[in-house]
Amino acid sequence: SDRASPPFCHTGRSCGGLLPPSVSRMAEAASLLEKYSSGTGSGEGLTSAEFRQTILKFKPDWEKYDATKAQASHLKLVEAEVPALKNKMIIQGDLQILKAAMDALTIPEEKPVQWILTLLYDMLREDSS
Repeated sequence: SDRASPPFCHTGRSCGGLLPPSVSRMAEAASLLEKYSSGTGSGEGLTSAEFRQTILKFKPDWEKYDATKAQASHLKLVEAEVPALKNKMIIQGDLQILKAAMDALTIPEEKPVQWILTLLYDMLREDSS
């Protein structure tokens, strides 16, 4: 058959062609966040609340990273220490911010990726309550 084989998820299993690469990257990033929030990795010895605060104290310099250099002005619009609803409204007003956040997940350094994941996680958590 001339049909291409389906893409693989972060687990190495077939996703049936349903997940675009950005969703697979998000799944990998969520797995990373879960790893760190459970007390393993560089946050060892800290409670999850303490580790979260450590992540949020970090202020990413988006212009420093190739993946976000062109979109740094967009990413600077979202802040970690504001209500999640404010960030959600800012992102809904300019979807380039969401694209920039997804691009930030490709940064090889852990801290900016953890920062973005924590920001998104907090927005999703607040939205679900």
